Amino acid sequence: MKKNILLIILFLIFQLCQVLKAYKILVYSQTLTRSHVILNAKVAEALASDGHNVTILEVEYMEPLAEFDGSSAKGVKKISVRTDLNKAKETIQGRLTEIYFKEATAWSLITGYKNDEDFQNTINEVCEHFLDTQTELIEQLKNEKFDLFIGEQINFCGSALSYLFGIPIHILLVSCPIQEHVSSLVGMPFPASYVPSIYGVPMSDKMSINQRFSNLVATFVHERAFYYGIEELNELFRRRFGSNYPTIQNVVKETPLVFVNVDEFVDFPRPINPNVVYIGGLGFNKITTTTTNLKEPYLTEINKGKGTIYFSLGSLLNTFTLPNNFIKNLFASFGSLKEWHFIVKISEGDEHSLEMSKNYSNVFLTSWAPQRAILEHPNTKLFISHGGYNSLMEAALSATPIISFGFFAEQRRNSLVPERNGWGKSFNKALLLNGKEEFVEVIQTILNDPKYAEEAKRLSKLLANKPFSAREKLIKNIRFFGAEWRLFTRITF
Repeated sequence: MKKNILLIILFLIFQLCQVLKAYKILVYSQTLTRSHVILNAKVAEALASDGHNVTILEVEYMEPLAEFDGSSAKGVKKISVRTDLNKAKETIQGRLTEIYFKEATAWSLITGYKNDEDFQNTINEVCEHFLDTQTELIEQLKNEKFDLFIGEQINFCGSALSYLFGIPIHILLVSCPIQEHVSSLVGMPFPASYVPSIYGVPMSDKMSINQRFSNLVATFVHERAFYYGIEELNELFRRRFGSNYPTIQNVVKETPLVFVNVDEFVDFPRPINPNVVYIGGLGFNKITTTTTNLKEPYLTEINKGKGTIYFSLGSLLNTFTLPNNFIKNLFASFGSLKEWHFIVKISEGDEHSLEMSKNYSNVFLTSWAPQRAILEHPNTKLFISHGGYNSLMEAALSATPIISFGFFAEQRRNSLVPERNGWGKSFNKALLLNGKEEFVEVIQTILNDPKYAEEAKRLSKLLANKPFSAREKLIKNIRFFGAEWRLFTRITF
């Protein structure tokens, strides 16, 4: 009896210790795209599962909350703020459509600087709207007494708010490969001689003299564009809360920890600070493809032909905005490879693609697809993608060779990573405006040369056998920095 009582007491003490180690965490989620929202939800859910008290502050930037509820996370309190500024999505998507097929050069980056400023102005308007309309919520969040703040790097409204809320620990979450302005803010080198600019002229890390010059220009232009947005936010907060309000630069430079939604094996090599932790692949658990998780019609479609090729351009790009010649030659390419079957994800309501593809019996169109399950299926032989980083990671984890186009943001840069490491190819999508021959040749090269599949399998095995998972690195670093953050106030990077 006494032994049982002692065990109960020890159990209660252990549980109390666990509670005492829990932190109160605020995750600021800016709904720029679905991938951003999902990343923040994965971070929040992982931390909540470790016993922390996690709140997501989800602010409507581009992805309207009314249309998307993909940010639900178990054990997480969610506060959603609608801004009624859906014009941000319309404005930004309109500008993106204009540059889809424009060649990126050093000169085009300089002349396009105004577009970068406009982007910053547009998303800063969301922050201003939040300050104008959410005074009660701001007071409520001040009173919550959070221990840690986690926020992204595209817009630093959340970082500025973290000071207003009185949160002592600011942690940065980088949603893509480390950008130029992030390197500058946290005191990290960004050597333009071999680290490709995130948004610049697409190139690998092996550069000619001319490419290095273009990369240097791109690095400078995009760093300045983000700093323009940061200075606008600084002025906004100082107008509201006084001239002594700290700059975003001062808030961010104190961050003891930078989580990066990238895996070291699926990026170009670069120098980093010791407080940078890669968590690429967070939440991408291994899927065993069975009839249970791959339902009809996908189960039938994926077993057709010699093998399946999956095509998707992500959630932000609307396929009905693509040029007529591009769509026509794309489906003509697929139709000419009759022994292979194609599962093609298009945007909802894209009647044009439905019409263009109707004469090709080996092409199946859908407005939604279970991408992970399709890529994990052994009959999937190739993934044709827009080069978004999540898609890149899913291809790598599933050992699927990839062809990437790259349309905007870091996608063109991402597309060169598989090519550099031998498990895919980048393709100049502008060639599809004039014909299908070059595209068909690239597809056949990957399907007929076993080295691409072998390299994809090698990479997948490396990722599967890493000593620590992304989730473990996230959780353990939060435990450590949360407990010992005061010791890090004397350390600079």
